[in-house]
Amino acid sequence: RGYLARIRGQVGGRRTLGTITFRNPAIFDTLTSGQADLFSSRTNYLTYLEKKQGANLTFGRGFSEFLTGTFTLVAEKIRITDVDSNANTLIQNQEGTQSTTGFRASLFRDSRDYYLDPRRGTRVGVITSFGTDALGGTNNFYSVSLDALKFTPLPFWDFRHSIRGRFGYGDGFNGSEFPIPEFFYVGGINTVRGFKYGRAGPVTSSNDPEGGNKQIIINNDLIFPLLPDAKLNGVLFFDYGKGFSQDKNLSLDLRMAAGMEVRWISPFGPLRAAYGRPIDGPKDDRKWVFEFSVGSVF
Repeated sequence: RGYLARIRGQVGGRRTLGTITFRNPAIFDTLTSGQADLFSSRTNYLTYLEKKQGANLTFGRGFSEFLTGTFTLVAEKIRITDVDSNANTLIQNQEGTQSTTGFRASLFRDSRDYYLDPRRGTRVGVITSFGTDALGGTNNFYSVSLDALKFTPLPFWDFRHSIRGRFGYGDGFNGSEFPIPEFFYVGGINTVRGFKYGRAGPVTSSNDPEGGNKQIIINNDLIFPLLPDAKLNGVLFFDYGKGFSQDKNLSLDLRMAAGMEVRWISPFGPLRAAYGRPIDGPKDDRKWVFEFSVGSVF
C-alpha cells in the first residue's frame, strides 16, 4: 500500500522545526490520499519570535492526468513574543497567544514534462486559507494566492525560459486583524532573489522585515546546462515583486533584482545557490546577496 511514517527535524539559525507524519496514499483503495502531521516550530522573524504547535489533516486527490487538489484541516496554537519596539502597531497588538482553526485548500493543473528539471509545460493553481473562531480558534481570516508558471524551450542547445507570477491577498473579518502568522514575506531565494528575507516588502526603521497581507511576485529565468550528465544547470534571473502592508494599496511600483543561480538535482535532492542584488532603490540598498537552499524546487 505504500504507507509512510516519518519523523523530521530541522535546525537553523532562524528556524527550528520538528514534524511527525503519517501518510496513506490510497484511502480505502481509492484515488484519495490522506496525511496527518503533528508539528512544533520556532521561527525568528527578526521583528518578533513565533512559537507554533499544531496538527494538520490533509486529503489529496488527482482528478485527471494534470489536475490535483488538496484539502487540509488545520489546528494551530501560536505564541508571539520578543516583539521589536520598531515593529508596526499591527504586530505589537498581536503579541501573546492566539490560535487558528480552519482549513487550507489548493487546486493545481500541472503539465510540466519533468517537475524537477522541466523543459516545457505549465503549472497553474490557487491556494486558499480560512480561519474561524466558530471552530474554536481565536483568528478570523481568509487569504487567496494565485500561482502561474510556464516553461518554454529555446531553439539552441538546451536553453529554456521560465516565467512565474504570484499574487496573494489576505484579510481579517468579524473584527479580527489579519494574523501575523499568515503574513506574506517577499524577498529571498523563494520569492524575490537578490533581497534578504522579507526585505522586498514592508520593513521597520532598522530595516527588519515586517511582512504584509498582499504580495505580487514575477520571476523571469533563463536556464541553461552547465554539466548535463550531472544535472547541473545555470540560471540568469530577473525578479520583480513587492510585499504590501495593510495600510498600503496594491500597485505596480515593485522592487527589481537580477543575478545568477546554480541548480543541481543531486542524489540527496535539489540544491540551489543564488547570487543577486537589487537594481533599484537607494544605492546603499544595492548590495549583493548570496543564498543557499536544499530540497526545494523553484
